[in-house]
Amino acid sequence: MEQLLTNYSIETQTKSCEDFAFRIGFNDIKYMGGVSESAKDGNRKIYNEMLRYAMDKRNNIQAIIVYSMDRFSRHLASAAPDIEKLNKKNIILYSVQEQISSNDDMGIHFMNFKLSSSQFENRLRSSRARDGVRNRILMGKYPFATPPIGYNKDSDKNLVINEDGELLRKAFKMLLDGYSMMHIMKVMSRYGIIKPVNRWGEIFRNPIYAGLIVSKTNDNKPIKGIHQPIVSEKDFYKLQGIFEFKSKPRLKETDTIDIFPLKTLLQCPNGHGRLTGDIKKTKKNQPAYYKCNKCSFTASAQKANNAFLNLLSVVEFNQVFKDEFKEILDAVFENTFQEMTVKKNKLAREISIKETQLTNLFDAKFAEKINENKFEILSAKYTQSLEDMQKQLVFVTAELPEKKTFIEDCLIDLNNFEKLWDVAEYMDKQQIFNTIFKEKPSIVNNNHKIGLSNISLNPAFRSNLVELVHRKAIITGNY
Repeated sequence: MEQLLTNYSIETQTKSCEDFAFRIGFNDIKYMGGVSESAKDGNRKIYNEMLRYAMDKRNNIQAIIVYSMDRFSRHLASAAPDIEKLNKKNIILYSVQEQISSNDDMGIHFMNFKLSSSQFENRLRSSRARDGVRNRILMGKYPFATPPIGYNKDSDKNLVINEDGELLRKAFKMLLDGYSMMHIMKVMSRYGIIKPVNRWGEIFRNPIYAGLIVSKTNDNKPIKGIHQPIVSEKDFYKLQGIFEFKSKPRLKETDTIDIFPLKTLLQCPNGHGRLTGDIKKTKKNQPAYYKCNKCSFTASAQKANNAFLNLLSVVEFNQVFKDEFKEILDAVFENTFQEMTVKKNKLAREISIKETQLTNLFDAKFAEKINENKFEILSAKYTQSLEDMQKQLVFVTAELPEKKTFIEDCLIDLNNFEKLWDVAEYMDKQQIFNTIFKEKPSIVNNNHKIGLSNISLNPAFRSNLVELVHRKAIITGNY
């Protein structure tokens, strides 16, 4: 139904591409696709197979036709190099919906532009997904697809304790009684729960087993879940006190992300690929630095991060593309709004069905067709399900901002990347980086003066590097 309403089915896309191919003079056509693959990055089996086939000279491919640029890719960083490779092989990329191609510079600019807008759509989608997770958490429901060990999901997608859960209950009790982790691991392995020591540590520290749901989407605030706990909150926190006493403090993953936001995004100046991050442990302190795993190059993480922020401060959106980008953002919003309308209508239908079921249930009770016990069980189930769907309907209806507000906020973000970077999470920072830069810059370490080189921006952005040099920030090389 959703595909029919949005005119976005596989059949529709294929027919449009075929008609377009015949219209521009191509008669020998090979169709590739028809499977579900995320277009968010280039790690797609059919996509990569298509590129290999197209660039093999023996196949004599002259063009690749896609229904729209977001069907080709939603990620500018992975798509732009592929388009460049295709051009070197004299293979033209056509997009039917946008009516653009890669056979001239303007077409390539608009393709990059469209790909960067797809990342804004991803941002809108991911924001909605996070809100959906947060909404389930606030309802006391486990929000993720795969249940933790010890639980299954019932028909309403709520957690219920399984046989492994009863064994975990014994494992928690053994730990509270003073048994070692190794002893517990050996006992549990006899019952079929075979986990390494570090995995058992994760289980014993997971608040889900105390009936609490904790997630980054809700700022790690514990919410009382509606599922049955395996261990009481009191005993769980007692165990955490024991762990805290025995363990040494260590750097959390979230801390390393804050220290190395540019990990894998910057290049080694010696041409050895992407840089990683590391912390040098000394008696006095623990300096953080970016390093190349293939040579001895290192650079202070703090200085490199500051140099990058200096660069972001002078990057701005090219106003030449403002009207075109507003049109793209408008289309992004409308597509998302259509999806939400489909979701809202689906929920409304499900609510109507559930209300009818509840009415029929009361009719059956009054007609004495079901006993009191069965009525109580079914009415509680239907009522809870109805309440959950009504909450979701309210959430879906109020989920999107006004279109004008969304477009204005996006345009403001495009001219304030320094502030946007400061508040963004790690994955959002990667999207911001890949939206701005055509290629990954390199770090330069000149007598402990850290800077960036080989700066190449995507066509929709520009920078006032003269202002940056005037402020005596260290930027070197080609730009």
